[in-house]
Amino acid sequence: MGIKILVADDHPIFRIGLCNVIKEAITDCEIFEADNGSVASEIFKSKKPDVAILDINMPYKDGLELCKDINDSKNPIPVILLTMFKEQTLLVKAKENGAKSYLIKDNSVFEVVDAIKAVLNHQYYWSDSLRELENEIENSKKEIQKLDSVFKDLSTTELKTLKLVCKNYTSKEISEVLFVTSKSVDNYRSRICKKLGLDQGHNSLLVWAMKHKDIIEKL
Repeated sequence: MGIKILVADDHPIFRIGLCNVIKEAITDCEIFEADNGSVASEIFKSKKPDVAILDINMPYKDGLELCKDINDSKNPIPVILLTMFKEQTLLVKAKENGAKSYLIKDNSVFEVVDAIKAVLNHQYYWSDSLRELENEIENSKKEIQKLDSVFKDLSTTELKTLKLVCKNYTSKEISEVLFVTSKSVDNYRSRICKKLGLDQGHNSLLVWAMKHKDIIEKL
């Protein structure tokens, strides 16, 4: 019995081209096409494909959302996600939602068949062009782990001060928010710099806070 493959992408020329590549390489397959996430969801439920290839950006329901729905269903199948963008947030979200493969569209016609074979063999397949992004994510995780121990050393007031520094508040503005004197805020900033191992001059705390803004805002 042939492999049943769901291919969902709202760009018809790209979708048809991708389907042709798959048909040439995997002759014993049946392909179901969808031009939006809603139709793809119905095909998944009714046709029960063996693998789904989903564009992340689709009308009605995007590929990330549908990927999660598929993995949360009673009969999950491996999902290959397609995107034009090399973004950390998208790759992290794809992994969180259970994607087994993540391909950049520019390279997908060369990689899609290998990706299909890999995921059907219970393996992961990430596009070669994502290696640099993978390294960035790994380094980011290590940085977050390192910073976690530093943040735990900050008092509640110091942490509030750091968050306001991250918003580019002046000491006077921070003092008004925290209902303390500007001198007290300067003391908080000094203690934070000491705990972070920063030079207390030349706006070093502000520079550091802006560099780690994404992490600080999640605290």
